[in-house]
Amino acid sequence: KGTHTITGPIEVRNACVGVAAEASVQGDPTQPAGILIAVTRTPTEGICLELPTKVTFQKKVSAPKGTPISATVDGKPASTTLQ
Repeated sequence: KGTHTITGPIEVRNACVGVAAEASVQGDPTQPAGILIAVTRTPTEGICLELPTKVTFQKKVSAPKGTPISATVDGKPASTTLQ
């Protein structure tokens, strides 16, 4: 069992959009079915220049080596690229 550091960019519609990420182990912690990264974008308030921008998130989670990783953005499945 080790610590996985999961980092990624997400494009948002403008720099005023907030991004929160949570990492959780799915299933039995001793033999997890996977790691879920749930990213949520928070709505903007006020005036903001509508210029798309990338925001980076980073989360750490403990799970065995080789545990599959999946992600959602605002509750919908998202693609992942492992490096």
